[in-house]
Parts: sequence; structure tokens; C-alpha cells
Amino acid sequence: MATFGSSEFAKRIADDFREETPSTSGDGQEELAGEKFEEKQDDETPTHGPKQIRISEQSSILGLKSELIKRKTEINATKQQNLDKEYTGGRRSILTVKKDEKVSMQKAAFERSQRISQYERELRREEQERMEMMGKKLKEKEVVYEALKSGQVLTYQDNSPVDFMVDFALKKKLEEEKYHGEKEKEPSTSNLKRKHDAEHYDPDEEQRVYGVSHKKFSADEETRQRQLQELLDMTKKTDVTRRKEMEEARKKQLAKHEKLNRLRIKNGLERGFL
Repeated sequence: MATFGSSEFAKRIADDFREETPSTSGDGQEELAGEKFEEKQDDETPTHGPKQIRISEQSSILGLKSELIKRKTEINATKQQNLDKEYTGGRRSILTVKKDEKVSMQKAAFERSQRISQYERELRREEQERMEMMGKKLKEKEVVYEALKSGQVLTYQDNSPVDFMVDFALKKKLEEEKYHGEKEKEPSTSNLKRKHDAEHYDPDEEQRVYGVSHKKFSADEETRQRQLQELLDMTKKTDVTRRKEMEEARKKQLAKHEKLNRLRIKNGLERGFL
């Protein structure tokens, strides 16, 4: 069985043979060409291997492959462009934001932050001015109060006196008169009793909870002095006893260190305690 390539090859040989044969008789040429063609076909041995592809066919296949690759590249590029763009087709969601809307939202947010920063700066400036004004007024009031306290008379620039709602001089004078009047009305015994109570408090007049170190003193002056002296003597004895105990503890600690040093020297070690 002749393949497609072998039949084409046979036709080409027949055509070449007709061109090379001299023009004798037509019938003889046809018979000779027929014999040549049959011989060529008989000489050809059918091959059962893979189909042979001509150069023109290879070029066509390569062209198709290159075209296919080009189309695939264009399709992929188009898909990538569609992915980069925001989706606006189909049924639009309420959460979908267009590019221009996104830009306008960012611009509005930036302007809002700028306004907030400006308002904060203005508020801080106003607060600073208000605090400075308050400090200035307080200093002025302090000067005025010091002048009034010292008994000075405040006047305006035209030397006219300042009319206050409160007459501080009269108020001070009335308070002093009231204090001296109440003091004169009190009897002398009351003054002595109040002075005595101020010096020696009587704990029986008011129930209080005292600590363990509290000592109740008598209202009598002699008894009170004797109790105070006893308390001072007890304090001195306590100090002496405390110092004695501290000295004994120090000696015990020193003896302990000496013993440890002797043991260290015996074992060939240096003294570790001073």
C-alpha cells in the first residue's frame, strides 16, 4: 500500500520523465511513460514507519503553534487586566466602592483629619491664653489683698478711693472689738480653769481608747511631777538594759566568729571573719 508521500513522489517522476523524453510519436511516448511509471511503482517498497512530514507542512505546523501561543498570551493578558480593574458588572453590591468614590473618600478623610488638627491647635492656644490671663488676674488680686491686709488705702489713678463691696478695715476693727469684748466678759476663774485644763488634761472628762504605752497622769502638780520623774527613770533603766543586751549579743557574735576562724585556720584556710 503506497502512502501519500510515495504517490506524490511517483507523480513528480512521471512529470519529469515527460519533459525529458523527445517528441517522437505520441502513442509511443505514452506507452514508454506508462512503463516507466509502473517500474517506479514496482521498485518502491511500502514502508510502515511513521508518516514523513515535508518542510512546508512543518512550517505550517510551527506557524499554527506560534499563533496558538500568541492567542494564549493575549487571552492571559486580557484576564489579568480584567482582574486588575474593579468589578462593576452584574448586580452591584451595596458594599462595592468605585475607584473615584474611593479617591473622594480618602480626600474627605484627609481633610477631616486636617480640620481636627487645626481645631486642636486652636483649643490649646485658647486654653494657654486663658491660663495666662487667670494667672495675671490672680497676681493682681494677691497684690490688692496684701495691700488691704497691711491697712493701705487703694486709689485709682485720679487718687479717688476704691469703693469695695466689703469694708475690710471696718470688718477687721469689728472683729477685734468683738474678741476683746468677749474676753472682758469672761470671769477670772474661768480663765484660770481654762488655762489649767490646757496645761493638764483630765482624761476622765472624755472616754478615749489609749494605747498600751499610755500613762495616766494626775491633775495635781506635785503628783504629776513625781509620775513624770518615775517615767523618766523607767526610760533610763530601759535604755541601760537595752544597751547591755546589745553588748552581750555583740560579744556572742564575736566569739562565734573567732571559733569559726580557728576552725578555718586548722583546716588550712584563711580567716573569713573579722
